[in-house]
Amino acid sequence: MPSTFNAIGQRSNLDQMSEMDLNMNYIDLTSALIEQKSVVDDELYHRQDSHWNNIGAAIGYLEMMKSLNKESLSLLNMTLVKKADWQGDLARMLYPSKITLEQQFYFQLPNLFTFTKAIRTFEDIQIESVNTAKEGRLILFRDSFANALIPYISESFAQVNYDRTFPYDFNRIEGLQSDTLVIEIAERNLNWVLQATPILIAEGEKQTIVASSAVSLKITMEQQKKSDVFYLNARFDDQKSAEKIIAVKLISEGIAYDAFPIYQDGDVEDDIIEYGFSIYTINQLDLESLEIYGFMENEWIKLNNK
Repeated sequence: MPSTFNAIGQRSNLDQMSEMDLNMNYIDLTSALIEQKSVVDDELYHRQDSHWNNIGAAIGYLEMMKSLNKESLSLLNMTLVKKADWQGDLARMLYPSKITLEQQFYFQLPNLFTFTKAIRTFEDIQIESVNTAKEGRLILFRDSFANALIPYISESFAQVNYDRTFPYDFNRIEGLQSDTLVIEIAERNLNWVLQATPILIAEGEKQTIVASSAVSLKITMEQQKKSDVFYLNARFDDQKSAEKIIAVKLISEGIAYDAFPIYQDGDVEDDIIEYGFSIYTINQLDLESLEIYGFMENEWIKLNNK
């Protein structure tokens, strides 16, 4: 960045997330990319594009396959072909009337997969590939960083569904009979996760929540029916008091539900995060008798809506 631009903090969103106990199968590619940068002769990112090139994407693919315990292509042992045919997004923004090309790197892949329907570009919202030589069905929720991953992953699974829709629709997993789920997201898009409710029906269970105390916190709640499920979207009126709430549980008629600590406003990509919670349920929740608990500072607090 230009020297006149000052960082607002020393810790990035990725730094903060890496310090958390996420209890999930999660890959931070920072160390892998830095390590490979010292041993690979060519660059891993484009000079005139905000994305990695095909070599950088290859590192990401190999780390992903290792994490999934799946057999991967031996990309780093393949022949590379260099072509000056890549026009980066930064180049297009800075010089829209001028075509400026830089080098891209192409691995000599076996090309055993096909797309189930014609695609415009790898930017398409939904893409499906099939490969009769492989096994396994993967669904990849993604952003534009996965564009360069598509050829590698499609060579490695019998069926892959690439999905750029947002919020994430986890109901597609069952419909597609996928056995593997991967979410790829660039650090610059991490805010999106806190702006839109994933489409996933909450499964309630009988549970007693022991709260250490109770506080009054006004909550604006709206519940509506969407298709055959109910969607509850709630916003804490006192945003300052709610900023430490990292998890929310709801109890309705003796059944406890885990809600997403997400309030979804009208624009899910405006980088404005408001504190609240949301949930999809099969049955309509009685908002008058609904018990609400927030987890903050390592303890559950009962939130009285008043």
